[in-house]
Amino acid sequence: MPNPQSVPAIPAASIDKLMTAFSVKSVIQITPASGSPVSFATDELTKSVKNETKPLEFPGDDGVVTTVRKEQTKREETYAFKSKEPGKVMELFGGTNKLIDGKVRIWEMDPKDASGTCRCASEEFDASIEIDGDVKAGGGDYETWGIKITSLKTGGAVAWYWQPTLTTTP
Repeated sequence: MPNPQSVPAIPAASIDKLMTAFSVKSVIQITPASGSPVSFATDELTKSVKNETKPLEFPGDDGVVTTVRKEQTKREETYAFKSKEPGKVMELFGGTNKLIDGKVRIWEMDPKDASGTCRCASEEFDASIEIDGDVKAGGGDYETWGIKITSLKTGGAVAWYWQPTLTTTP
């Protein structure tokens, strides 16, 4: 994990009416492989990490086979969020439900700071992005789209940068 350092600034395009209309906790910027960056503001981001390991076993002096260590054989890191911005979803996916590849960066807000101070941010990482789940509309609520991001980063987990003390607002 990187050392504590200044968190990269949130893209200016992300700071719009949605930032004040909803209780924003995260900003996600997705840059498709062939396109311009699209930023989303969301009140909930779910991270899921699935690891598979394989034990390395050897018999001990007493003849009992014992696990001496485990090796990681597979890792899947995903992020999921709901967007209430159908126009941005259509812009990102070009009006289709296809799977796209691109780069992603995520900013997390300080939940105790109403001014929108960013507490930490991920590195920019390669990812696969898709529409996830049902599109919900009606019932007196905003249209909601699920977006799932799967990290394609090789060589370890997505790194995060953080500010140990919050002294500036990006």
